[in-house]
Amino acid sequence: KTQHKKMASDDRIPVRILTGFLGSGKTTLVNHILTQEHGLGRVGVVENEYGETSIDGRIVKSHLFDDQQVIEVSNGCLCCNVRGDVKKAVLEMGAQRPRIDSILIEASGVAVPGPIIQTFLGDLEVASKFVLAGVITVVDARHLEMQITTAPQVPAQVAFADLILVNKVDLVSPQHVAAVREILATMNAHAEVVETHRCRVEPLERLLQTAPFGQEKFDGILE
Repeated sequence: KTQHKKMASDDRIPVRILTGFLGSGKTTLVNHILTQEHGLGRVGVVENEYGETSIDGRIVKSHLFDDQQVIEVSNGCLCCNVRGDVKKAVLEMGAQRPRIDSILIEASGVAVPGPIIQTFLGDLEVASKFVLAGVITVVDARHLEMQITTAPQVPAQVAFADLILVNKVDLVSPQHVAAVREILATMNAHAEVVETHRCRVEPLERLLQTAPFGQEKFDGILE
């Protein structure tokens, strides 16, 4: 309760990091946010993926800047694609008027979230304007067991999460989903786990139910 009160009185813009290995379904979730009418408010999406932005051109309302490729989509949300300079993109998003309600950073599928988290904990300019409000991780129910042994990024992505979306549950048996949940519980006992099909979260407002991420929590995970 204390955390929620602190967030409510905090004038900084909340930022959430969306992570997950290649093919898990992160971009599908981003497109849900950018195309649906929802209660998330005006969300600024920063795609830190390598390659072209994957946003459907039919929903683009206007291009706000050429250099950062910031676009406004039909439901009022903003999106831009960056090549590693997350700080610059976030500061630019935060300067938009009317002011955005929150920022979602879609991290590269081959990245661990630690360096992005440190941007919000260790950079005074960023920390004065933004608060890291949580980490959301998408995992592929079919391939998680294999990926945690072959892709070193995956255990880190799971460990930092406040909310874990177990995606593609429609492609595996209930017994397999139960086994995935057990694996996740051994890797991160504190995260909420939500099962999804095509990364659909109902309602999308559940994405806001994450806890503020501070230095103490970061250090605890590294231990």
